[in-house]
Amino acid sequence: MRFLDEPDGKTPPSKLRSEACLEIRGTARSEGKIRIKKFPKQTVVSVTFDPGKVSPRLVYSGIYGWLRYSDFKATDSPSREVYAGNPWANAHVWANAEVQVPVRRR
Repeated sequence: MRFLDEPDGKTPPSKLRSEACLEIRGTARSEGKIRIKKFPKQTVVSVTFDPGKVSPRLVYSGIYGWLRYSDFKATDSPSREVYAGNPWANAHVWANAEVQVPVRRR
């Protein structure tokens, strides 16, 4: 899942844009509304957590709070959540959500 809009407290959740992405190994082509995108190599700040125990909002706040005092800053690239499988069908996958925020050195 890639979040194209960061929650700003002003935009209602129904208006925020995101993309659901799947890793594809091998050859694939775009078809209909399905698009193939390649993520560039990026340095990211990464946190793995269980959304059933810790609010994703708290994780994002922690990452961006840490960035204020670190040698890194967030890039314009969207953040993303990574799951090793289908989080809606497998509780183990859901319990290991990973948030990635692309960064660069200041």
